[in-house]
Amino acid sequence: MNKVTDFLYENETYLIRKACFNVWKQFGSAYKENVIDRALTIELQKLGLRIEDQKKSAFFMKTEKLGNIFRIKLSMK
Repeated sequence: MNKVTDFLYENETYLIRKACFNVWKQFGSAYKENVIDRALTIELQKLGLRIEDQKKSAFFMKTEKLGNIFRIKLSMK
């Protein structure tokens, strides 16, 4: 397997992937989304990323607004 080295935010991408793997190793898929979500928030913060948990954000498909019902986990500052 080849290592991907051309990420736009290589260091941040590594930290996010590391947090996801750590949470997966701890919990697998045996728990509900809200448990995994909270664990991921804690893990991302431990790795030094600033997190805005469950922030509303507008999403668009081309020029059509899909709404503000979607939430994002990570907000890079």
